[in-house]
Amino acid sequence: MKKTILLLSRFGVITPFAEEYLLEHLREQHFAKDEMILFAGNEARRIYFIDYGLIRHFVDTAKGESTTWLLVENAIVVGFKSFFEQEKSLENIQALLPTLTYSLTRSELEYLVENDIEFHKINEKIQKFYRSLES
Repeated sequence: MKKTILLLSRFGVITPFAEEYLLEHLREQHFAKDEMILFAGNEARRIYFIDYGLIRHFVDTAKGESTTWLLVENAIVVGFKSFFEQEKSLENIQALLPTLTYSLTRSELEYLVENDIEFHKINEKIQKFYRSLES
């Protein structure tokens, strides 16, 4: 869990309020090798932070699966448009190796963003980063 807080601190200042909130609300989740985290067509309800493991984002095409991202330790895993814009996901997310993550729901993240100006800035930087990757 401390790795997640360190990861987030790369985007800005983690206040004592935010750290306490994260320690109380981050949910530990283990994913087995090949376990699906998100299926295309479903809405992403959590944002994940990888402690260890390997996760891939992929889309289904007429020619089969096409991997769009490979993510490892200290990465943020999210079906970006699905999670932040509450849309159905166009992509699948799968653990390729046994993986440990910590996660927040959309409402947990929103509460933190609304109640901590520094975390609001962190959230904006994360969203800006992901939007730049989609362009």
